[in-house]
Amino acid sequence: LILLTSSYLSEIIGIHALFGAFLAGVIMPHNFNFKRLLSEKIEDVSLVVLLPLFFVLTGLRTEVGLLNSGSMWIICFLIIVVAITGKFGGSAIAAKVVGLSWKDSLSIGTLMNTRGLMELVVLNIGYDLGILKPEVFAMMVLMALITTLMTGPSLNLINKIYGKKRLKKHTSSSDSFKILISFGPPKMGSTLLKLASQILFKENVASHISALHMTPHSEVTQQEALMYEKEGFKPIRDTAGHLGIKLHTRYKATDEISKEIAQEAKKGNFDLLLLGSAKPLFSESMIGGKVKEIFEESTCNIGVLIEKGFTYAKNILLILSNENEKELVEFSLKFINTGAKITVLDQGDVRIKDPAFFDFIPQKYLLNKDLFEIAELREMPEGFSSNFDLVMVSLDFWKQKENKKEFEKENSSILIFKPAIIAKTTASSMSALDPLDTQDLKES
Repeated sequence: LILLTSSYLSEIIGIHALFGAFLAGVIMPHNFNFKRLLSEKIEDVSLVVLLPLFFVLTGLRTEVGLLNSGSMWIICFLIIVVAITGKFGGSAIAAKVVGLSWKDSLSIGTLMNTRGLMELVVLNIGYDLGILKPEVFAMMVLMALITTLMTGPSLNLINKIYGKKRLKKHTSSSDSFKILISFGPPKMGSTLLKLASQILFKENVASHISALHMTPHSEVTQQEALMYEKEGFKPIRDTAGHLGIKLHTRYKATDEISKEIAQEAKKGNFDLLLLGSAKPLFSESMIGGKVKEIFEESTCNIGVLIEKGFTYAKNILLILSNENEKELVEFSLKFINTGAKITVLDQGDVRIKDPAFFDFIPQKYLLNKDLFEIAELREMPEGFSSNFDLVMVSLDFWKQKENKKEFEKENSSILIFKPAIIAKTTASSMSALDPLDTQDLKES
């Protein structure tokens, strides 16, 4: 009723009904649930009935046959050229001037060049008022259609050109280890970056660490998004500057955080996805949870950090529970490059005393007890893990650990590791793995 009344009033006072409908939209409350419910009520009628009728009306009014001379087609061509130059060129150049890449600048120019529905609305208003002659109206409609239809192919061409350049750029470093950091609280991003930089100590960390920060709400304004991005990345950027790392960052507002994180890790071909939580991570329930989709869909290694004042891992406790955790042992060796000491503790039936179990570890590590040591313990005494900066465990161990609550009371930060070979399993086999309920991981 508000929509129709506003449109009618603007029409009878000499202003097109479109502007009345626009004002009705402006005064609507900006509550997300209200907008969603309202859209569900009127969207079908608008898209299925009213919009096709409008396009039919515009098509019936467009008399292409009136362009019956060479001079008419030349004028039509000039209109199209000027339209593309003004919007595509102007937007792309402006975007480049403010510091965007050529790919982003050209993409913005292409999207701004799209006339679409509003152009046709304005043209119909001009035609109704007698401002546009039928010949000019036909030329302008053709211009609107051509600039709209060229959007998809133009974007595909831009992505193809610059996608090849990125592929060539990364080909030389295909053997490198790439890490994606995904965090909620800004301080956690800084902590995860310290951990990631230690993992890549002897590699080119300048180009192999990316940070992903998301707002769990898609209904944010552009101004709010800029503010959230600036505040969210400030601590991690400060830490990156201190460590001399050129950090790649990406911000997004979305209602599907878990799915977006998994897709980003897969799309970027990352070797390790680091998530973080400053509180106890998993509940006792073994179903559902936000990171369940990440575990199921990500093809890379996944590490979840329970942070308890982590700054640098000098002494690391590696807890093994079965013989299938060699990936965890292999991953822990990356810390030895930084001079850290790895202490291995058997909490299952691993037979770590068997030299064959560690046959993949270089002898220079095995023979140096300042770097790699096997603990002479069958049970972990209370408070034992507090002697270490970081405790590394597998996801299987964490699921099977009965006294997790007691384990979490220790002062050491905990890194829960899930290797890529498990993350690549099918959805049916994942159900057999009894995925964790990670509702406590609200800020990852």
